[in-house]
Amino acid sequence: MIDLSDLSNLSNYITLATGFTSLCAGVFSCLNWMNARNQLKLENEKISIELQSPGKHLTLLAQPRRKFLSRAEVRGLVGGLPIRGQQGLRGDYQINYMNHPHYYEELERVQTDGSISKIVIKCSREEIEQFDTGSVGDLCVISGGGDGE
Repeated sequence: MIDLSDLSNLSNYITLATGFTSLCAGVFSCLNWMNARNQLKLENEKISIELQSPGKHLTLLAQPRRKFLSRAEVRGLVGGLPIRGQQGLRGDYQINYMNHPHYYEELERVQTDGSISKIVIKCSREEIEQFDTGSVGDLCVISGGGDGE
């Protein structure tokens, strides 16, 4: 014989288990949503690009979003600066650091570490002087400064 009081208790246990499962699913959904929101916020942060040499810094006004930051993007933005002595020509520049493994490591750090919001490109004085700083006012901010670190 089946005892109906036992089925009543079984129904209560099933209801309790279903409620607990729903609560857990809700909590995990909220955590997943918050993580996705934070990730999207991180990917959309703007990254500053700075050329540093002893005595002069150029900070580009164009700031790509972290999710679009790539070697080609940085090279293209720096290539938008006018070159001294080449009227109207852009893009034909040489910065040795941009071919060095340290540059690629820094670029990867900026892409993946949310606490970093600037990529620094180290230049010699000659390398930074190849840019026509007299006509870059609408493209970057020029500041004196420091030791190039």
